[in-house]
Amino acid sequence: MKEKIVKYLEYITEYSFYSLIFFTPISIAAIEISTTLIIISFYLKKTYKHDYKLLFKSFNLFLMLFYIFSGLSLFNSGSYLTKSLWALFFKWGKYLLIFIIAQDFFSNSRLIRNASVIFLFTGLLLGIDGIFQHTFGIDFIRHKSIMLRPEFSLIKVNAVRATFQHYNDFGAYLVIAISFIISLSLSERIKRIYRWILFFSGIVLGICLLLTLSRGSWLSFMAAIALMMFLSNKAKKIIPLTAIILIILFLAIPEFRMMGAFTFGPSGDMDRFKVWQTAFAMIKDHPILGQGIGTFMANFRKYMPNLIIQYAHNCFLQIWAETGIFSLLSFLGFLVLLFSEWIKAFNKNHNLLILGLLCGIFGFLVHSFFDTDLYSLQLSVLFWFTVGLTTAVAKLEKKLEI
Repeated sequence: MKEKIVKYLEYITEYSFYSLIFFTPISIAAIEISTTLIIISFYLKKTYKHDYKLLFKSFNLFLMLFYIFSGLSLFNSGSYLTKSLWALFFKWGKYLLIFIIAQDFFSNSRLIRNASVIFLFTGLLLGIDGIFQHTFGIDFIRHKSIMLRPEFSLIKVNAVRATFQHYNDFGAYLVIAISFIISLSLSERIKRIYRWILFFSGIVLGICLLLTLSRGSWLSFMAAIALMMFLSNKAKKIIPLTAIILIILFLAIPEFRMMGAFTFGPSGDMDRFKVWQTAFAMIKDHPILGQGIGTFMANFRKYMPNLIIQYAHNCFLQIWAETGIFSLLSFLGFLVLLFSEWIKAFNKNHNLLILGLLCGIFGFLVHSFFDTDLYSLQLSVLFWFTVGLTTAVAKLEKKLEI
């Protein structure tokens, strides 16, 4: 009876994860439902099996320190204590559980392969949706309209966002998806039909990446590709393909050239430097424990009354401003340990799944230096799930390909 219950709980966890992967860019309600089912089924299964070994990995200990220091920031939350408690338990707490559960659950090739295929299918669907939105002005999945870039006053310039709230969010998603696709296409044993599917998917998503007009996403993608070339020694394959695609699209899309010129204009930073100055002012007042987790926007007007209230547009600065220096150092230590383990695993068996995911996550973190990725529900779920999946793949002894 006990084994049957555990089996049913594993089925619930598995298909809830598949739902999470598919609906992350599409439905916030589905994200919440899927996440709740994953956490409950995982807790019940662990209660039956009494298996908690995963919690004592070195990187998980750093993650626990990060969470503890984030909790200590509650002492500085003041009148925003309720907001901080919500952020600690129902935002960060939920995200970290997704990572912990994913690294434990995806323990065999079947689960990992299924999750990868669903992720690739979802990415291609979003890519087609993005091109549809660029062509007709609205996407066919959520009926969201294309976004007008107001900084160009003399000409109408639109940015593709597909199902996301903002084109920068779509760009961050694409950085991980395209990195994954390019890495898988490097396999010499892949069947021709699958290689053509990956090539078509890469072209579609590459076009969407440019159509987001997101400079942070472009830079992040280049960082991901640079790391991929360094780790894989495949520069001869990656550079020509990437360069040809970018040159063709650069010549074909005038908005791409306009964004390049805008970057070096007087307002090219989009007020990011002012927002970063605000973050540093908050840090100066409370460098050790921060202002209180989840309170950056609530405190923003005290430090910058003449600017629209917003996030820090730098996730690392916001972590420091909200939860203090020890929280930030714990988070960075967690990332360093994870990347070292992933790279060690890739060098051991040259698993292209690890390569694509770790390079995509690296690009995502570069993007997080310029935007609010870790404070967006959709992107946070994407990040913590892919980090967990990469950790699970790195634990496998044998080489695994799609």
